[in-house]
Amino acid sequence: WIVSDGGLFGDLGYYGWVIANFKIIWEGRGRTPGHQHQLDSLRTESSGMLHVLTVLERLLPTKPLTCGRILVSSDNKTLVNRSRACKNAVRRSPREMTKPHM
Repeated sequence: WIVSDGGLFGDLGYYGWVIANFKIIWEGRGRTPGHQHQLDSLRTESSGMLHVLTVLERLLPTKPLTCGRILVSSDNKTLVNRSRACKNAVRRSPREMTKPHM
């Protein structure tokens, strides 16, 4: 499992995350950067998810998975929907996504 959560305390954004199977394997936390007017639940939750996925990407070559599936969890519906959309998106090259110059 990968589980992350984030929140706000005044004008400070923060997050925490864990990677676990039946016990916690790795855990982390941090502050979410940004101006107080830009901080919201989605930003803090996304920062936590980005951090844990970056850590996982760096650690996998040195500590391979013992099972073939990773379950990701968040209580932020927008983050879950956007993650699903990215997972299901067709991968295209930059040339296919941009217009040719004049």
